[in-house]
Amino acid sequence: GNPLLTLANSRQVHDALCSLDLLVVTDLFMTPTAAMADYVLPAAFWPEVEQVIGYPLVAENMVFAQQKATRHGECRQDEWIMDEISKRLSLPGSEESLTDVINQRLAPLGMTYEQLQEKGWVYPEHIYYKYQGKGFRTRSKKIELSSSALARLGYDPLPSYLEPSESPVSCPDLRASFPYILITGARKKEFFHSEQRQVASLRRLRPEPQAELHPDQAQVHDIRTGDWILVRSPRGSIRVKALVTDTIRSGTVSVDHGWWFPEKEGPDFGFLEANANVLTNNGPPYDPAFGTYQLRGLLCTVQKEKREERKDDEAR
Repeated sequence: GNPLLTLANSRQVHDALCSLDLLVVTDLFMTPTAAMADYVLPAAFWPEVEQVIGYPLVAENMVFAQQKATRHGECRQDEWIMDEISKRLSLPGSEESLTDVINQRLAPLGMTYEQLQEKGWVYPEHIYYKYQGKGFRTRSKKIELSSSALARLGYDPLPSYLEPSESPVSCPDLRASFPYILITGARKKEFFHSEQRQVASLRRLRPEPQAELHPDQAQVHDIRTGDWILVRSPRGSIRVKALVTDTIRSGTVSVDHGWWFPEKEGPDFGFLEANANVLTNNGPPYDPAFGTYQLRGLLCTVQKEKREERKDDEAR
């Protein structure tokens, strides 16, 4: 993974990683997170390894993905790396081989790894109306519009709305400085999370990070599509290009997710410049039932970048 880009409050994540005695990263590319590591272990790409893919306790189907590309250099399969580390640390269960672990996964289907390799794909006959015999996978075995599991744990068993901890309603004192609602999870089809920014053909399709905003806010701040703008929150600011569109609700700003710049010099590759998670918050209060922090619906403002700021950035 690349937690410097994908976890909330990137500055705090950076500080936390800096405080570690040892940081080891396994990845295909030198990402901002990998650049911080004491050791970077080269990972093998999925066509370079044999894998068993499936969820036998859910869908009851399994696929044997055969290796189709030759590994080069020192790259290794993730499971091999974890297995070797567990052996060196003498962890419980480290005597088990990867084949042993795969056989444990396949046990609910009554088959072995060798048998799956021969068949290639296991897809049991689909049984319709299974609920008539065993019911649904709920405590009551019935369809639960009101969740008995949540009720048992003391939570509201029905869907309900809870005002976010940071919003114009919850934080009226911040609204004057940060009047807009921030969305930080915008994905674009050219990329997957923080991946593919180093793929030239994809960067040509989408070379710069963007923030979508409504014409109402664009008019207030004298912003046009293609202008460089600063998006600010109580945690910090990032620099992105504006996309003015009426497909977004007025008063809302949507920032692209996962941006960094492999073409820039390390070690940070500009991970703070346009990273939406510079703006997010990982602090309390957390969701009472699931413990998650607020990633969207935060407060922000926008500002058109001044010409002299742009010149300074180009000089750097």
